[in-house]
Amino acid sequence: MLDLGWVTFLLAVVTFIVAIGGVWSARELQKSRKLEWAPYLAFGDASEEPHGPYIHYVATVKNIGRGPAINCIVTRRSSADVWHRSATFDLGGGDKHRATAPQQEGAMPEFLSKLGNGRTVLMCMDQFGAVKMFDHPRPPGVSHRPLGQPGWAKSYRAQIKAVG
Repeated sequence: MLDLGWVTFLLAVVTFIVAIGGVWSARELQKSRKLEWAPYLAFGDASEEPHGPYIHYVATVKNIGRGPAINCIVTRRSSADVWHRSATFDLGGGDKHRATAPQQEGAMPEFLSKLGNGRTVLMCMDQFGAVKMFDHPRPPGVSHRPLGQPGWAKSYRAQIKAVG
């Protein structure tokens, strides 16, 4: 005769395994959706143009990702003491924007001072609130939370407050 206690136990174990599989599938689906709808910024057609005693950096920025890029900023280090920052702008998937980054008079952000001359860094926020940094040809940097964020993400948030 079959002991119903063991049958009940086995059914409970199988139910638990199925539930764990469902949770894992839901997490993978959420992760996949976030990756599919992430912004990815690239730039081209860039130049430095004189504007009175200052130099403005001008570049065409394109979102080659599918997700929206919110509060985008173009930041450039031209030389040891010259840097540029654009006003904020938003880009949908596939959109492009001609950004002008005027020369800045204040102190260069610390993360930018650590990069070499002639470096252009694009930063934005995605629709989930994660801050993204695109420093080509390096892989994108991502900061999901304000606590424990890297220096470049702190600088981005400070720049957003300063320009926006």
